[in-house]
Amino acid sequence: MLRLIELFVFWYPAIMSVAWVAGGILFYISNEKRDPLPLYETPMVSILVPCFNEADTIENTVKRLSELEYPNYEIIAINDGSSDNTSEIIKELLNRYDKLRFIDLKENNGKANALYLGLIAAKGEILMGVDSDAYILPDALNYMVPHFTNPYNGERVGAVTGNPRVRNRSSLLAKLQKSLQKPFELTWKPSKKCKMNAWWFFQPT
Repeated sequence: MLRLIELFVFWYPAIMSVAWVAGGILFYISNEKRDPLPLYETPMVSILVPCFNEADTIENTVKRLSELEYPNYEIIAINDGSSDNTSEIIKELLNRYDKLRFIDLKENNGKANALYLGLIAAKGEILMGVDSDAYILPDALNYMVPHFTNPYNGERVGAVTGNPRVRNRSSLLAKLQKSLQKPFELTWKPSKKCKMNAWWFFQPT
């Protein structure tokens, strides 16, 4: 009996590890390498970037966002009362990037409030949230937007997730996110009448 337990303890993790690795490879080949859906429409997308003491990362984030291949979008940076020079950096970036807009809050009221104010200022039909220490690939919107707009698909979709790469790895949480490869933001398409239910989700009234 003890021998069976020893064999189980040794072989079960080994076999499951191989199964998980093989499954991940198969998923990558079958799903991650797919071409995007056809892009029949290009509605305005508002990208909300809440910032709090992100002077070291915000410039590169805005630069990456300005290089997206999607033709119709805006970038809204919301400074949430940063105590460093985040605000000054974003103001300087306004002269370099035409798609960039800026909301400068003098007091820190939390990420949810910053995103809510960004929502109010947004011109887009589709909203996207991106942390100021992450970036998305240039073709990300080409993959995401068709899920909202294509026939027989958009009316059933409320949110699309992505997997930006975290660049600020100074904190334990950021390092954990990087190791698990699970940092993500949500893209959503709210109805004309909506109320805030949670800071990333919108629920029709």
